[in-house]
Parts: sequence; structure tokens; C-alpha cells
Amino acid sequence: MLSVCRFLNNAPCAYSMTYDEGFVDILANALPIHKKYGIPGHADVVVSQLGQRRNCYRSSMNGLFHMGAEHLRYLITEGWSVGNHSWSHFLYPTQPGLDLYREVVYSRYYLEDKLGVPVTFFAIPNDQCNYEPALPFIRQAGYLGCQQVYGGVNRDDVDLLKILNFMVAEGPIRAATFHWPLSLTTENITLQEIQDGWLCETTHLVMPNVIQPHKNITPEGLERRFVKLLEITDKRLWAATPEDVIDYIILRRRTVIQPVSPNEYDVNVDLPVGIQKRQLSFVLDDREQAVKQIMVGDALVDFRREKEKVIFTPHDIAPGNLTPTKLRVKWL
Repeated sequence: MLSVCRFLNNAPCAYSMTYDEGFVDILANALPIHKKYGIPGHADVVVSQLGQRRNCYRSSMNGLFHMGAEHLRYLITEGWSVGNHSWSHFLYPTQPGLDLYREVVYSRYYLEDKLGVPVTFFAIPNDQCNYEPALPFIRQAGYLGCQQVYGGVNRDDVDLLKILNFMVAEGPIRAATFHWPLSLTTENITLQEIQDGWLCETTHLVMPNVIQPHKNITPEGLERRFVKLLEITDKRLWAATPEDVIDYIILRRRTVIQPVSPNEYDVNVDLPVGIQKRQLSFVLDDREQAVKQIMVGDALVDFRREKEKVIFTPHDIAPGNLTPTKLRVKWL
């Protein structure tokens, strides 16, 4: 039987590390650690503050410096992604002159123009009270994913416009306030806790002399986090940007596999607008270890064995940009 793997390369879990606000400390203090461990990062930026000293309504981080568009474009070349954290880091309903269209919709278009790449991920700023008022505008703007403030591990039934997160911090986090499970802290986390799930977590600042330790972390703390995650997953976690995980989940949900013969299947994928990474991994039962070759369409694809199964990942499940697309998978 042929089926789609839960995650790329049949990884036991997916993992994304995101940074709210987009402060310049990312470049010096976070990027080298990400490169060391081969983990891509993601910055959710306050669009009106690009390249400026922060000046946001009632923000405890006012005065810190935000990256400019040129810094973000550099991070993209390093395999990172960039999401929208609103126009002004809005606070509903008290912020004077609040315009949610500008905060959620216009800010996406502005950011895409500055970066030259699609922006398909939105992160709710401030508090969970901002989620429901912003949701109609999130849908209008066409985001594929939205990270809320409440926390946890995302499972198969996750609403991609209500993604759970977790705060990575040097000191005690406000677990009760935002429902962040203490079982996910570096000291407590186990494979069992994140098995078959997607951990999409965040922090704000990475700096040696950490301020606000309930939501910021030291470089040493970030490195400990990565080491622990790689250790409990035996280096098999799928570390990816949120956009890549979202694309994968959407494609997996929109894939139908139909048998044609004992050694052939048709794979039908409804490819929606906005998908950027068009990859899926497949698992094939092979108890007899009889599979010698796998063809997807007219091309041979590499595969690996995992116990009594074969795992393979075609380079592109939508050749020619066809949507819906149909692939014939057969093996010898």
C-alpha cells in the first residue's frame, strides 16, 4: 500500500523556530547557531518598523532596532523565511486610529513588495484578544497560515489559521496565561511529547545579557534547545520554516491515492494557489523487500528502506504547474 508520509522524509516530527518582531540581534546572535545545526529560521516582522528604532503602541520593547528589508532579504538567501507580524504590532481595541485592513492586508502587500517574495504567514501580535478581530482580514489577505498566541503541539487536525506555538525563553514563561505546556521546556521535552506533531515555537530577542527573560533567550539557551531537540529525535526531526510545513500539510490533505494495479498507483494532487514548496514524501509497504526501482511518471527516484517500508520523495509533485495534477507511481 502506498500512502503520504505525515512529514517530509517520514520524520517523527516537524519543528520551526520563529522570531517575533525582527530585531537586528538575530543576525549576530541567532543566525550562527541556526547555521551550525542546519536549522532554518523564520522572522515575523512589524512592517512599519523595518530598519527603524521601535516605536509601537504600549510596547515594552520600544527603542530596540528592527532589521531592514535588506537584512531580511539576506536571511532569505540563508534559507530563512519572513512572515507578517502586522503593520504596527496592534493592540485591539484600545490602539488609537486602529485600521485592521492596514494591519493585516495592506501590510502583506507592502512587505512582499519590499522583499520580492510571497508572504503567506501571519503571526498575531501582543495578545490572543487580537485574533478574532483580525481573522476576517487574515482570510481576505489569503494567508495560508496564522500563528496565534496560545500554545501547544500542532497535530493532524490543526487549523492552519490557528496554529499553536510555544515560547522559548531563558526564564520562567507565562505558561498559564497562554496555555504553553511546561512539558515543552528544554528541561522537560521528550520525543513522546512531540511525536507525530509540529512544534512551531517563538522567541523575541537572542542576546547574551537577556532582558525580559520570560520571552527572550541567550545564545547558549538557544543552542541547548537545538541540541536537545536533535538528541531526543536522534537527529531525525524535520527542521523547516513554517511556510514549508504549512505547504506540506496542505498538499498532504489534498492528495488522493488510487490503486491501478498491484504495482501501480495514481496520485492526484489538488494544488492550491500560494503553495511554494511542492514536495511530498511517500511510504510504501515492502515486507518482502522486493522493491528494486521506483518510478514517478517517467523518472526514477531515489528511495531508502525503513524497517519494512520504502520511503521516497519526488522532487516536484506538480510538474508543469498542472493543477490538479496526476502522477503515476510504479515500482519493480
